[in-house]
Amino acid sequence: MRRFLPHVTLLALLMPMAPALAQEDGLRPTADTPFSVRSAYPQERGRMALQGFYGYARVPSTRAHEVLPSLRLGVAEGFEFRLDASHSFRDDRDQTTITPGFRWRALEQQGWRPAVAILGQVSAPLTSRPGTETELSVITSHVTGRGPGNWGLHLNAGWVARPDPAGNERRHGHRLGAAVSHVLNRDTLLVATMLHETGERGQRDLHLVEAGFSRRLSEGLDLAFLAGTGLNRDSPRLRLRIGLKYSFSLGW
Repeated sequence: MRRFLPHVTLLALLMPMAPALAQEDGLRPTADTPFSVRSAYPQERGRMALQGFYGYARVPSTRAHEVLPSLRLGVAEGFEFRLDASHSFRDDRDQTTITPGFRWRALEQQGWRPAVAILGQVSAPLTSRPGTETELSVITSHVTGRGPGNWGLHLNAGWVARPDPAGNERRHGHRLGAAVSHVLNRDTLLVATMLHETGERGQRDLHLVEAGFSRRLSEGLDLAFLAGTGLNRDSPRLRLRIGLKYSFSLGW
């Protein structure tokens, strides 16, 4: 992860000088599901987003297929309720997990200071693994504006705890991520991410890079796709995700 830090730091210094085309009604350069790195922008109050993705991962010892539905609800200004679920099919077992959580924007972006959000969630397995996993993360986002030509830099730092670890699982771990997003045109957002995560006992830490896009098909409906690969032998050799996101107003 250290070798990426100089590049991320340089990008953070150059972003405020980028020639942004400030369009307040255009796309914001964010990052979120299906990518592994999130942005500091929760759903707006009174808006709901429904998402469904198919995932495929090729890891050193097996292959996995995933179904990933999720819900995002802006319950108050700057506060979002999140509900994720996943069902994975592996060569040796199936596993279903449900993950409720929240994302709260604590600070708005102002000058050089990025927007800051807190994310908390609890993953509860319904099959296979006996323990739960909790995550608390700090997320920062700095964007140059909305609309074509604008950029975003998103940094994640999270702490993971498993009160009842199973097998070779660690009781505590960390999750670090960085993402760069760019609004290519009025309907297309490009995203590239890097993720570092504590590995299980006897394994190397996970190092993953991803790249993909989100394309607006119609008002409120987006298609998203990503491809990723690991940087060591214990990380996924290939990760693919594709799906749809539909957001709408509840009239609050």
